[in-house]
Amino acid sequence: MNSHAFPIIIKGYHFIINKLLEEVVLPIIVKVKKQESLNDLIKQFKKQVALSDVVNKVKERQYFIKPAKARAVKKIKMNRLRKRLHSLKLRKNISPEVLEMMRNRLGN
Repeated sequence: MNSHAFPIIIKGYHFIINKLLEEVVLPIIVKVKKQESLNDLIKQFKKQVALSDVVNKVKERQYFIKPAKARAVKKIKMNRLRKRLHSLKLRKNISPEVLEMMRNRLGN
């Protein structure tokens, strides 16, 4: 097996990610196999980017959110989860694992 590994780096991409996320971001590496087209490599790269969730993190941190607004959004999400948990408890055919997962998300 003769496979070569090389990082696909878009100019300035890693700098932007590191600056916005303030964390270490490893390069995404796509291994080239024999007789593999460029389209296949691009498809693999896009899939790895989607799995790493880098794009969503950059979009979330694109604009500054005031701490009060962040707390308000978090409170709304928690209230929504509480209501959802309550409605799930009223149903009879919900498994205990699902209820436990919802409680864990709420932090109970």
